[in-house]
Amino acid sequence: MTNINYNAIIVNIINKDLRGVMKQVSMPVKFENKVFVKANADVVVDSTNENIMRVLVSQSDALKISENGDKLEIKADSDLHLFIPTYLTLTLEKVAGDCMVSGISTRVVIGKVAGDLALQRIGGASIDTVAGDLSLREISGGVEVSSVGGDLVGEDLDTLFSRKVGGDTFLKNIADTLNVLTGGDVDVHITSMVAPKASIKSGGDSLLTIPKELNAQLQLHSKSGTIGVHIDGRDEEYKAEASIHFGADGNVIEVHADGDISVAEIDKNLESNTQRWTDSFGDLENLSLRLDQELRKNAAFVTDQIQWASFGAAKAGENARRKVEKSLRKLKKDDLLINFDGFNKPGDSRGSNSNNQIASGGKFVGFDYPGEQKNPAPAQNEISNEERLMVLKMLQENKITIEEAETLFAALGN
Repeated sequence: MTNINYNAIIVNIINKDLRGVMKQVSMPVKFENKVFVKANADVVVDSTNENIMRVLVSQSDALKISENGDKLEIKADSDLHLFIPTYLTLTLEKVAGDCMVSGISTRVVIGKVAGDLALQRIGGASIDTVAGDLSLREISGGVEVSSVGGDLVGEDLDTLFSRKVGGDTFLKNIADTLNVLTGGDVDVHITSMVAPKASIKSGGDSLLTIPKELNAQLQLHSKSGTIGVHIDGRDEEYKAEASIHFGADGNVIEVHADGDISVAEIDKNLESNTQRWTDSFGDLENLSLRLDQELRKNAAFVTDQIQWASFGAAKAGENARRKVEKSLRKLKKDDLLINFDGFNKPGDSRGSNSNNQIASGGKFVGFDYPGEQKNPAPAQNEISNEERLMVLKMLQENKITIEEAETLFAALGN
């Protein structure tokens, strides 16, 4: 007779009382999977070297995961920390809070973010709307942004196109192409001797810091301010517009500003802006730490509750074992063959419960607290042996509780 883990079943029943504490779900993924996320709170996405997606939420009943072909949809109503393989395609359709994505080698698609957004070490991004600040760092591919309500801070980027920034813009080390429209001030720091192709439009003042060895052509236009060039012995002032060449023929950097335009040597101004990068990225890095600490704290609490529950489960599990084995002996006496070995095989969906993490044959592993109660099967005056088998099978697969099984066994007339 196959052993049934009654203690695990009892613990699972007790776990229902822990709903609302936290939840962690892990599931295997394939290269072709595409992950879509909608969250009504903060979101942090980190990469992992394993072929596993791990999802943590601060409220256990606030997570829903669905699979449709290669599409994996995640919906969360509480803070979400997501770990995915670096090769997966990620789309953040909606984030109601702050968001941080790090370490994903593919191009990330982002719809609407109600708070701040930080992207680090990713393969590129297409972004619709960020209501707060946008921070970009070490992006190997192109970044396209439709709208940023706050400030835009970027460092070590390949290409950046930004249609609208409501606040100020601070950029450092843009390798290839820059096109930005900002309502406030713009600071652009170029450290390489090869300038990017750039078009910069500012509703305030513009500061361009460059190395004196730069190869570039500067086309500068000020609507109501002055243009100052202070580099490599130059100390020049212009009104309205100026065209200045540095080195041999290089890319064109075109600047349009409603206010003043200043061109200065990079070494003299870089240090004063270092704190801007630290402050911008630091806030969202703290978001990742805060979520991780909160989830770890909740996970420790849940672990304590499960360990406590295990002590009480032993006696209840023994009682359940005797009840089920009594029915098994009755079925065996009736010459019915029961083969539980085929149940809960890895990859066999017959033995899985989409909301249950204790079942070893399901796709998900880790903590889980079912979000729905199963309705007891209606009692009948007579029940067939096949129906008895069905009850036992559902119990082993954790599809019904011990109490529900007892209700059904009572209908057997034992």
